[in-house]
Amino acid sequence: MDSFETIALGGVNGLGDKLVAEGKYAIIFDKTGNAGTFFNYSAAYHEMHKEVLKVAKGDQTDDDVGEKMRSHLVHAVGHGTTLVFDFKKVNATVLGKQPAGNVWPADKIFDFAEWRKEDNHMSIVKDGENKDMMGNAGQYVLNPKFNMFILADYQSDEECQALLNIIPHSANMKKYIIQ
Repeated sequence: MDSFETIALGGVNGLGDKLVAEGKYAIIFDKTGNAGTFFNYSAAYHEMHKEVLKVAKGDQTDDDVGEKMRSHLVHAVGHGTTLVFDFKKVNATVLGKQPAGNVWPADKIFDFAEWRKEDNHMSIVKDGENKDMMGNAGQYVLNPKFNMFILADYQSDEECQALLNIIPHSANMKKYIIQ
């Protein structure tokens, strides 16, 4: 896959800050099976594959998953952390869907520059969440260190392309294969 950069697992260390400076999010495909463990200790890591499987079992809806992603996003944006949504081997179509209540405006979220506009990121912040890191009400702001990675297990070039097709603005994101 021509537009992908191959890196070792250690190469993801500091990647969030580097990509903020470039104005990019990342889509990462893991051939090692260890990236999730690394991000669990170094980022705001969320195992979204488990949430998608709950939908398949009928235990929750796509809207429930959208709300969980929204909540994780609001927290990471306000704290300036790198948010990692790990989908492992499951279908990540939820990334491109619009859940009820406009809680996941994917077309804006996945556009690095658009998401940094106050009207856009504030559109998903609920009243009780509109506070700064010290708890001051009405003071929520996007921390400029915020970044977001979509992580999935590498299965095949075709599966990689299928995920890219789901995510709005994926052509503008950095793409990595960890091996």
